[in-house]
Amino acid sequence: MKNFTTSFLLPLLIAFSFVACTNDSSSDDSVAENSTGDYWPTTVDNNWVFTQNGEETTMKIIGTDEMDGAKYYKFNQMVGATASLDAQTSVWIKKNKGDYYIKIGEINIDFGSFTGKMTGYEFIILKDYLEVNQTWSGNFKNTTSYNVPDFPSIVTAVNYTGKILEKGSVLIVNGTTFKDVIKFSFTQKASVSGQASSESVTNYWIAKNVGVIKMETNGALSELKSYVIK
Repeated sequence: MKNFTTSFLLPLLIAFSFVACTNDSSSDDSVAENSTGDYWPTTVDNNWVFTQNGEETTMKIIGTDEMDGAKYYKFNQMVGATASLDAQTSVWIKKNKGDYYIKIGEINIDFGSFTGKMTGYEFIILKDYLEVNQTWSGNFKNTTSYNVPDFPSIVTAVNYTGKILEKGSVLIVNGTTFKDVIKFSFTQKASVSGQASSESVTNYWIAKNVGVIKMETNGALSELKSYVIK
């Protein structure tokens, strides 16, 4: 279990105050097609060092797990573009042809005076074979419970949409030139019964044979400083 930062995990948790996670019921009607290349190499010990506001964070693949007959690669943590949360979870990635899935385990919340749990979830972060302006979408329901007497569990509905913005781009990040870059947006809309919905949009730049090289959410920017691909 590791502390994790948002942006990668949501935009996913959109507004953390009582907005939770899913029961792994992500849905997408499209059929996976063959990949146009490996945009997130998943060999164990691959690692990426990101900078944000002068601070460095390392994201590393530390092992594999078999779940529901599929192979998932486990990260030590997920890098994001916003402040870290007082929460602990496990994070994995799975690839199916050109579809890239992020899976979040059950999240343990600790605010000192009270604790809670969020159910885990899974979503498609990228379809690398889509063309510019093509989209994919999915949805899930979130459930959060706290150790507060008589405080009800909170169910949140989340809809997400990804959109390819650029393909085959060249981008310089921290002095390194990356080719074959896909830029895409990931939008999430979360709503709790009886409350207005909230929306979060993150832009990602992901390079073939490297992985994510840049991400931006609400003005917060994370950029790749160095990486090791086995």
